Amino acid sequence: MNDAWKTGTEELLRDALELRAERTPPPGPVLAALHRPRRPRKPLFLVLATAATAAAATVAITTVTTRPVAETAPPAISATSTSAPAPAVRTVSLEYSPTWMPPGFAERLRSYAAYSVERGYEGPGGSTQAITFGVRFQDVELLTDRMAEAAPADRTTVRGAPAFYFGDLLYWQPEPTRFLSLSPQGVADPRAVVKQIAESTVRDDRPVPVPVSVKGSTEFSLHGTGPDRWTAQAGGEHRGRSYAVHLGSDDGQVGEPRRTTALGRPASFYPERGVLVVELRPAQYLVVQRARGAPDDLGAEEELVEVAGQVTTDPDPRVDWFARW
Repeated sequence: MNDAWKTGTEELLRDALELRAERTPPPGPVLAALHRPRRPRKPLFLVLATAATAAAATVAITTVTTRPVAETAPPAISATSTSAPAPAVRTVSLEYSPTWMPPGFAERLRSYAAYSVERGYEGPGGSTQAITFGVRFQDVELLTDRMAEAAPADRTTVRGAPAFYFGDLLYWQPEPTRFLSLSPQGVADPRAVVKQIAESTVRDDRPVPVPVSVKGSTEFSLHGTGPDRWTAQAGGEHRGRSYAVHLGSDDGQVGEPRRTTALGRPASFYPERGVLVVELRPAQYLVVQRARGAPDDLGAEEELVEVAGQVTTDPDPRVDWFARW
């Protein structure tokens, strides 16, 4: 999990995309496995364990989530222009929040996608201990079926809501359209720990501003270790191509760029990597590149400048929660 806190922009974007591709199986086999009559529980556990942890380094490449979101939020300093009025920063709800974590655990990651919310917690001192908390919007019917088939020893309740374990993963259903999940890694007495976290979880409908957005998208991943070391990532499509954008405290680039202009500001273009960097304000950089960074698939300067004009950023991203615990 510690690899997620790298500061190199290109490395962050590429790692997130590669992790998503590696960890997320094609939907067909997953759905088929869940619909299949019950078999020995080990294969099913592996399927669900993968699904529960896949978003830990997500960069979403879809443009607009299908879930309703609140529209009132502070105006952006806009990445669209320095003179034109900026579109409002969109907001989302994380829906549920744990209010207890084991001593020394700190929240390091939040991601919001059309299928789930994921929040990552890291153990003391950058250890290998980690806990992933999730709110699952999809596969509810399938998880309900699996819960009904769970062995008696794996059935439990969380605040009166039905719940079940797959190995050390805990799933519970506080409302008909949602499953919540907790996935521990390297934690002693994991079932007891995740049960205590689950019992502390409360409804949380506070609006959360989307830190960086492409064409009004609401899917993002935000991770870091404090106000001076953080990165937000998002993705979207423009003119039939997929792009990854990054907003963070460090541009992560090395080498000599070609000076250019984007969003009415001085900008830097790195032709050998197909990366555009715009300093929006001190210690806050917008980075734009194609979602695939292969040598034969690099974005041109004019292309990336145009994409940057489709980006909206939160002028004051909330990053104080990194040290919450």
